[in-house]
Amino acid sequence: VDFLRKILRYDAETGTLYWRERPQDTFRSGTQSAEHISKRWNKTRVGAPAGTTYETGYVRIQWKAMGVKSHLAAHRVAWAIYHGKIPACEIDHINGDRADNRIENLREVTRVQNNRNKKKSKNNTSGVTGIYLTPEGKFRAIIRAGGGNINLGTFFNKFDAILARLLAEKKYGYTARHGL
Repeated sequence: VDFLRKILRYDAETGTLYWRERPQDTFRSGTQSAEHISKRWNKTRVGAPAGTTYETGYVRIQWKAMGVKSHLAAHRVAWAIYHGKIPACEIDHINGDRADNRIENLREVTRVQNNRNKKKSKNNTSGVTGIYLTPEGKFRAIIRAGGGNINLGTFFNKFDAILARLLAEKKYGYTARHGL
């Protein structure tokens, strides 16, 4: 955390990380001196936003210190800088926007909690998470809880299956935006 605070500044209101001036001791001499590399790096990057948004929607921060390349997810860096500790669990984007790293949008959660705030799978065919059309033309509702899938029933119409799923989501602590 101390090293992250040394090289990055976090704006908790915007969620943006910015490069700080990096001292010469964070660079390793090679074909060029650490002093030269430090001056060149600081001239172009100090105050600039840090990170690259990937096709997954997450922002990643990459750097090279003492000749070693490193990278971390920006939401984990933001959390660490703000709270002064590396998160023990996963960091969830409450609103589902993977690039929104404002501290009010981040929360430390278990894998189970994080999965209960997931968006609808791109492979979903029914339009509703946990609802499946059976070969007989009925609608099956399931939910994941307690380490496995729970069968909520098979229904003649989709509305009843959706209602069963929504009630189960409330019972098992799923977020309101789960499956959107």
